[in-house]
Amino acid sequence: MPLRLDQDGGAIQLIPVFERHGSTLRSVGMTWGGFMPLHSGDGGHQRPDANLSVVHTVKDRHNGLVSLSGKGIGRLTEPAVRDLLIGLLDQPAKPRRSGTTSLTGRLPPSLLIYLMLKIPAERRVSLRHRGRWGIGLVNRQSTAIVTLRSPWSENTNTPSRARWRMDAYGTTHAANELERLLDDWQQLERHHQTNLRINTRRHNDKVRLTFGWTTASSSS
Repeated sequence: MPLRLDQDGGAIQLIPVFERHGSTLRSVGMTWGGFMPLHSGDGGHQRPDANLSVVHTVKDRHNGLVSLSGKGIGRLTEPAVRDLLIGLLDQPAKPRRSGTTSLTGRLPPSLLIYLMLKIPAERRVSLRHRGRWGIGLVNRQSTAIVTLRSPWSENTNTPSRARWRMDAYGTTHAANELERLLDDWQQLERHHQTNLRINTRRHNDKVRLTFGWTTASSSS
């Protein structure tokens, strides 16, 4: 079933396959993609809580340069927004931090999903820029974003390693917080616990989801 992790409709939509175990559904496989929301009174259009974009227009031809969405944008001061846009539109500088992670067109980008689940929605942003997708964290005067290249042009049948980078804009506060999350993720990688498992359980007429990271051979 399609599963949207971010209410602002920004980056990643999972498509897990569930297997029933008593009263619990456990994910046994997963890919990712995109589905149009069910139509409602607004015609099915999902509007993000906050959006920040730059579009270059010449003679009715529009070229999107930067696209950011998420509640975190609303926390930024105007100077912080200017710093962020200038940094994104400028030539890429040396990243504050970088590394590699598994990435294919078929399997979800686990690093970005991990950050989506760990960063509170009110402080999170999603980025699409220069063929890269990213998840970031903000405070009032700074933003830090981890980005990966889009995998869709790659051979989806062959696992590969993709390079990620973390860029920081404004003060260092957001970058320091995001680096701690990256430390935790790399600890999971060292123990090969990078496979997302989702359990669902019914509770008071609602479905509650729990997320965990396991090894490939684990069924828990």
